[in-house]
Amino acid sequence: DILRQNPDYIDPELILNNMELYGQGLMDEVHVQLMSMKMEERDLKWTTKVNGLFDGGIYMDLIKALEPTLDHEVKTLLTVETWMLSASYPYLRAYVMRKVKNLLSEHPCQTNYVIEKFHAVDDPYILWGLYAAVYGVIVSVDKADFSRVIAEQILYYHYGEAGKAPQDLMVRHWTLKILELANHQDPTIDAWNKAQPP
Repeated sequence: DILRQNPDYIDPELILNNMELYGQGLMDEVHVQLMSMKMEERDLKWTTKVNGLFDGGIYMDLIKALEPTLDHEVKTLLTVETWMLSASYPYLRAYVMRKVKNLLSEHPCQTNYVIEKFHAVDDPYILWGLYAAVYGVIVSVDKADFSRVIAEQILYYHYGEAGKAPQDLMVRHWTLKILELANHQDPTIDAWNKAQPP
């Protein structure tokens, strides 16, 4: 309701400058609004602002000041940065992807949370950036139990039905790499085999 009255609140710079406010539930509302938009609308209302954050290093200055420690702070920053993977330029996405990977590596327990939150987004840039970051987290954590839960989650969301697989090749690549790595860590993790075509 607050976002309908104040649509300008859906702004990455405003969010990063007001993490405490957005961390009290407003970021969840922003997420719902962004998920409900078609990609074309979201590009106009969100992605152009994300791209603008990198002019003059605004993003780098904003992010330096943030040191999330509380659960809601980490979730808020993860949510806004994952949405920022929609950036139009590959070097910007790569930079944000590293930030997401680093934040998840510091707080690996949030990995399932962010996958659950974004698995249905209709923007392949966001999905492949997220899953590339998740792959990096799995490599750094290197624990089969951790990988098993993520592999099962990805299998369920993206390969659960016969013949179902992500249409975007980069999303498919990173999700399959995650399943393959989990199987390599522990051969009893069979999500890799279940995701193979019949």
